[in-house]
Amino acid sequence: MKNITLVLLLISAAALTLTTGCGDDTTTTQPNDNNQDSTPTVTIENQIQIGLELFKLNEEVDRTFGEYITRDENTYISVFGNDQNFGDASFNITFPGKTTGTFVTEVGSSDVDFQAGAGEDGTIRREEYSASGSTVTIVVTEYGAIGEHIKGTFSGIVKNGKTGQSVNISRGKFDVIRRDDQ
Repeated sequence: MKNITLVLLLISAAALTLTTGCGDDTTTTQPNDNNQDSTPTVTIENQIQIGLELFKLNEEVDRTFGEYITRDENTYISVFGNDQNFGDASFNITFPGKTTGTFVTEVGSSDVDFQAGAGEDGTIRREEYSASGSTVTIVVTEYGAIGEHIKGTFSGIVKNGKTGQSVNISRGKFDVIRRDDQ
């Protein structure tokens, strides 16, 4: 009788092991890829609020950059991208030198410039904005070497190129990779 109980106990244990191992194993094995880059992904955030619309841009990499222009001794920043809710937007910033600091657009000065656009590039629905005759404050918080980041914020008032209406620009952020000097 003891032998039958022991055999039944062993069969029950084997059956229990088989049923818990089938169908509910959620562990997934990944192939070993020794060539995979283990560098953490860095999220670069570029955004601009034009009036009430906040554009958080998924950038176009080829059109988003910073560079120092040696002949003018200015830094030029270009950001193009798309927001999933509001569509395409872009902005360009120019400021003197290649350093951190606060820069303000001034009437009659070409040292600091700010331009923005919203809507599909090249269409009649696109709205263009300029700091010409307005004030935009640009704060550069980081200015890296070539291949590193240029980061900062901006806000102010711009003019709509079609209507001449003043529009608030706020919550602006840029984070671009510095290309070779031009």
